[in-house]
Amino acid sequence: ASPAARQAAGRDFLVQIVAKLRVTSNSYYGPGWAVQAFPTITTGAGNSSYSFTIPTACSDRWQCQFKLETDLPALSTTKTYNISLTINCSNTNSVRVQFGKAGLGFPADEDIIVTASEDYAYSKTFTGVALSEATLLFDFGYAPAETDVYISDISISEVAAP
Repeated sequence: ASPAARQAAGRDFLVQIVAKLRVTSNSYYGPGWAVQAFPTITTGAGNSSYSFTIPTACSDRWQCQFKLETDLPALSTTKTYNISLTINCSNTNSVRVQFGKAGLGFPADEDIIVTASEDYAYSKTFTGVALSEATLLFDFGYAPAETDVYISDISISEVAAP
């Protein structure tokens, strides 16, 4: 295929995935492991962004898990993909980012430090994971009280072969 055709296919692939992102009821909020209702989430038009405020400080990993699920056009084990997004928090925070599916693997799974009020541009390229549905998980388990979270510019795309 021509470079233009590959770019068009990549855009179509991206649109299919981002349009299908949905907030899951499996998000978890339990400061001090005392489970509470997850904070109210504001979703931007066309799933372009997600924001919420963490009202009570969390003291341990996994105490504030925000999850998005999506059905994917089947990812191929022979192709390379990139997931990228932007995270901004009102307080400096360690954030765990995972993309994948339990039992099938998490090709993106890492801890990052998001500096207060600065955009963190996250990007991960991966190859060889066959997924037809996936979860994009953000864990804000060490967030201070009153941390505002803003996640935007989520894209999952096929990386064109050279």
